[in-house]
Amino acid sequence: MTGFSNKIYFMLFCILCYLVFTAASQDKPRVLPNGHEDQLLLADTAIIYGEESFKSRINIKKGDRKEAVGLVLSGGSARAFAHLGVLRRLEEASIVPDFIVTNSMGSIVGLLYAAGLSPDQIGQILSNHDLSSLFEPVIPLKGGILDNSRFADLIRLYVKDLRIEELPIPVIVQCEDLRSKRSVLVMEGDFITVMKASYALPVYFPPVEYKGHLLSDGGTSNLLPLGLAMKYSGKVIASSSFYDNKSINLKNPLVILNTSIDIAKRRAGVRDILAYPEALWIRNDVENYSFMAFDKITELSIAGYESADKLSAYLGAYSNGGPGKELTEIRKEWSARIEASEKVWQAFSRTNAAFSFNLSAKLDTLAWPGDEYYLSDLLLFGAAGILHYGPMDLTLATGSAWDMYKSHSFFMTAYFDSALYLWPWLRLTNFSYFYNSNWQEPWSFYHRTAMESVFSADFAKIGLKSAIEELYGPSPEKLLSSAISFEKTPTSKENYPFLKNYSIRLGHQSHLVGDNALWASISATSSLYKALELDWSAMARGMIEDSQKAELYFSESILSGFLQDTGNTGAFLMLNSMGLMFAPDSFSVSMSELLILRNLRLGAFVESLWNTSYHNSDLDDLMAPMAYAAGIKAYCNLALIGLKSSALWLDLAWEFSSSSPIARLCFHL
Repeated sequence: MTGFSNKIYFMLFCILCYLVFTAASQDKPRVLPNGHEDQLLLADTAIIYGEESFKSRINIKKGDRKEAVGLVLSGGSARAFAHLGVLRRLEEASIVPDFIVTNSMGSIVGLLYAAGLSPDQIGQILSNHDLSSLFEPVIPLKGGILDNSRFADLIRLYVKDLRIEELPIPVIVQCEDLRSKRSVLVMEGDFITVMKASYALPVYFPPVEYKGHLLSDGGTSNLLPLGLAMKYSGKVIASSSFYDNKSINLKNPLVILNTSIDIAKRRAGVRDILAYPEALWIRNDVENYSFMAFDKITELSIAGYESADKLSAYLGAYSNGGPGKELTEIRKEWSARIEASEKVWQAFSRTNAAFSFNLSAKLDTLAWPGDEYYLSDLLLFGAAGILHYGPMDLTLATGSAWDMYKSHSFFMTAYFDSALYLWPWLRLTNFSYFYNSNWQEPWSFYHRTAMESVFSADFAKIGLKSAIEELYGPSPEKLLSSAISFEKTPTSKENYPFLKNYSIRLGHQSHLVGDNALWASISATSSLYKALELDWSAMARGMIEDSQKAELYFSESILSGFLQDTGNTGAFLMLNSMGLMFAPDSFSVSMSELLILRNLRLGAFVESLWNTSYHNSDLDDLMAPMAYAAGIKAYCNLALIGLKSSALWLDLAWEFSSSSPIARLCFHL
């Protein structure tokens, strides 16, 4: 027996030595014969920051409960906004997670929720802003074709200097490190830095520096990191937003590339789902949505709610009391902060910016309908350097210009565009450019300097603007202008069921020669039936003296060229325009899963122009329009991965007085 016992003790001793050796060697690189460490063998070992604090906070939150409730929010680009509806349904079942594991675009929802915001508050922040205007296409010198600094500025306006280790709900953000080729689990750090790293999808967004790492989107390796959450609790809910669109063209090179990436991350997520059947998996019914559907936040949220509701019979087992008193108080504080932040942002969609500088291509039209570059109608295209810092925006560009409406000539040009935001409601802008048709001729110069203020009230958004334009060259001009505007988009609570928006503008203009004009305009858009809309506008401009001639600018009407060609103008003009437009809200066409065509507006329009002198007493002249035209117009947005939108406007018409075709084409990139 003694010999047998000794063998038992020896075996136990060997097992103990093996366990000690295994624990001691865990996470250590293999040492090769030459003494160098083989970092390659650590590729599957995550680098972790802030884990001890994370575990401690989970234990505090779960209290006397046996296990904490974990929540995994997957990536999925725009589809990840389905998590808003899931969170709303979980709270109805008295569930607020004790910790969150997330990556990719799911981290935007996850981090904001962990900061204490309710699902409705997060939806308010994301839906109240045109996300496509917050991302700029850039030359990818930093590793991404989209600059996300303005989106980061918006979120920073709300969260200030929050750090994720201080959030009410502990959170893990899974990223990938391009330097070490290892997964990095982030549980501490600056909120904005971590958020930007979480969705830094390769090629589209630049990677982010973090503690010596260069982090990118963790969703590229595993869309649903359920296994990571199960390490901290056996009671986990997983909300997924996979992609399974059957209609895409799998022979398109870009689609093949995107699908190849999707295969690996989908496979890893499914592997985790199968490995942990005890977890509650909410499969959001958004798999047919494009990853570019950033304009469908509300629709995606509803789909997430309905998907979670299908599992309502299982939700009771995860109930942990819901938001509770502490989180309710935090959300009251967030309501006040959101309201204050909205007031800062709403005037010019701008707040103090973190430093960013990028190079980009530019394509802009100064004759865009409704713009106020009255003395210039060029199409500018070239390369630009763009700087955002604090209250300043600066753009310096060089390239070419095309005078589309007058000389139809091409010019060499360099232009400077700047804005200084003195207060949230007041800004000073300047736009200047030099241009020349060849190096032998003297250069011409144009500039426009304006002071603008915007105030929001219950009855309208009120704008005040004063500007000076000067054109130096063969035909010098100078124009002083000022205007006040009232713009309103009625809410569903107001008694305007068919009125989508309306605006009223009143202004004054004065030229270098001393003439003075007063003008007024009104415009409105009404919903008729489903996707049909009626656009209507009217404008009148009158000179102070009858001997002076009223002008019509290209940005105001397609008939302006006809009026300038005739030269027989009076002191008073009036313009009317009406269009019947087809504007389907759901229309979108994806091109290679890179570009998406949306916001289509297509229809027919008529315009009529009256121009006369005050002393004209001939009733027939007053009743008959001087010119009128009818034609078609089209407008659309072309968005890069559903975020940055470029606009295209095209008018084609027939002018009946001169029996000639006329056109207006505008771009904005």
